[in-house]
Amino acid sequence: MFIVKQFSPTVWHSRRGFPHSHSWGHLSVLATLLALAFISCSAPPGPPRTVTFSVRVENPSPGLSVFLTGNVRQLGEWNPSAVPLTRVSDSLWSAAVPIPSGEDIEFKITAGSWWTEALDSTGQTYDNFSLSVTRDTVVRVIAYDWLNTMVDGTPLLDAKRFSRGRPELTLDDLWRYHAGDSAEWASPAYDDSAWVVTNPRIRWTRPGDPVWEGLGWFRFHMVVDTSLWNSTLAIRIQQLGASEIYYDGRLLYTIGTVGASASTTRPLAMSWWRELRIDPLRDQLIAVRYANHDRERLMNLGYYPGFLIALRDVNAAFRTAPLIREEAERRITFTVIPLMLFFLHLSLYGFFRKQRENLFYAVCMLGFAGVTYFNFARTVVTDVDTILLYTKLNSFSVGVAIFFGLMTLYEASYVRLPKRLWAFLTVFLALSLASLAGYAGRTIAAINYIFFGFIVVEAVVALFSKCSKELHGGWILLTGFFVLNFFVILQILLDYSVLSTVLGTNQVYVYGMMGLAVAMSVFLSYNFARVNTDLEVQLVNVRQLSEKAIEQERLAHTLELERRTIELENERKNRELESARELQLSLLPREVPQIAGLDVAAFMKTATEVGGD
Repeated sequence: MFIVKQFSPTVWHSRRGFPHSHSWGHLSVLATLLALAFISCSAPPGPPRTVTFSVRVENPSPGLSVFLTGNVRQLGEWNPSAVPLTRVSDSLWSAAVPIPSGEDIEFKITAGSWWTEALDSTGQTYDNFSLSVTRDTVVRVIAYDWLNTMVDGTPLLDAKRFSRGRPELTLDDLWRYHAGDSAEWASPAYDDSAWVVTNPRIRWTRPGDPVWEGLGWFRFHMVVDTSLWNSTLAIRIQQLGASEIYYDGRLLYTIGTVGASASTTRPLAMSWWRELRIDPLRDQLIAVRYANHDRERLMNLGYYPGFLIALRDVNAAFRTAPLIREEAERRITFTVIPLMLFFLHLSLYGFFRKQRENLFYAVCMLGFAGVTYFNFARTVVTDVDTILLYTKLNSFSVGVAIFFGLMTLYEASYVRLPKRLWAFLTVFLALSLASLAGYAGRTIAAINYIFFGFIVVEAVVALFSKCSKELHGGWILLTGFFVLNFFVILQILLDYSVLSTVLGTNQVYVYGMMGLAVAMSVFLSYNFARVNTDLEVQLVNVRQLSEKAIEQERLAHTLELERRTIELENERKNRELESARELQLSLLPREVPQIAGLDVAAFMKTATEVGGD
């Protein structure tokens, strides 16, 4: 239950955030960068307002302390025991905190550590509460229970904690750590009270954090209730190093080979559940001998160099197998479909080389297939070097998919490629080299998403630019971009746990990419079909023009023959007339007779035609 009382209504939402990790951390990084940019341009905070936090605890235990923590300095910046609340009655704790007006805060309630977060009425941890501070406000929260229970500062494990519907128990806090190596540190009798209390992720960057030397021991003390004695739980360790897990002094599992140096250590990633038979003892110990000599490289790629151990009801752990299989089938599908599109459009380019957009789009689909494949493959392999290689290739594939998607858009839209393409090419090459070199994985991921944002803008510019080609079916591309943006927004909501799952998964960005891929394929196929249709029309026109030309040539040839025939006939007549004239002339005397006393004159006109007589 969460109640806010102030002088005017306030719109509320809650989301799960720090310290929980997000499944799609790349967008989280991008969102953080954008948020910082927005904050840097926002107005300075206003005068302080008093926010009164009132927490009622159901069934409080004697000596219970309640704490407040949040995302701002006044709330301890997520230190789980930052702000102690004052007990005002048997079940009510309260504290008044001055917070600047206009501040957007997020907060949680704990019993002193992340091990003891407050639970809601359904037995789940509360999402991050959020509030925009505008005036004096009263916030009321009911803590129905705690995620875990402490007994004299030691975690308590009982059957209730592993009942149906409760989340798995992640041992991510309250470990005691000591650098070095000694066999006696596995014994429950060993006094480790002088060891530093820390978390086992080994992402130690703050002042006062321990110094990791490549090999060390971690010890986790717990009180086990009799309701768990002689029962069986499932245990899982997630790591990118090598470990030996000891339970109450005896070696339980060895994952990889623990060595004092990098040459003698064989890291092994392991994330499947194994069996843990609970001893019939009150005070118990899990000790881990852990080695990782590649801390800097792992942190640079965005991984925790340490480990996390989780406990769960054995039946609930086995029930996750079908979910894992469904997720694997989904990832395989999202790999095979872009591969099919790759071969399809590569074939289209082979058949018609002038449509280069098919070539660029084929490479884009190959990059998208790489994103889905490498992102999935790195979660199922156990060799750490292979995981890191897949991580680099995944980051590289993201850049390939984005850049060649842009090339496809440019080739389909512009008669002449714009000069700004060179800037995008430079960014792509720089990101590719940095990705393959394993440099600053988180930073590259954020830049990739910013790069993608520019591509979306370029898509809109290309579709509506006056310099672009006359696009047929441009609405298909717009639909694809709309689908992509819709699922990206859903992914952001999932990352911040505003939503828990969508379509049975927390990785929905692939649906958006698939929607854009299908839209782009339909668009290119539509334009390819239009080219073929235009060619058919042109062929019909050419055929008709050819037939007309042939008919005109035949007619001209006929006229030429008739003209030649007339000319020959005229030549024959002329020859015959000439022969007749000569014959007629030959019948006359060559000279006029000369007779005295007479003047003799003669005239003759030859015939113009000669008969057959």
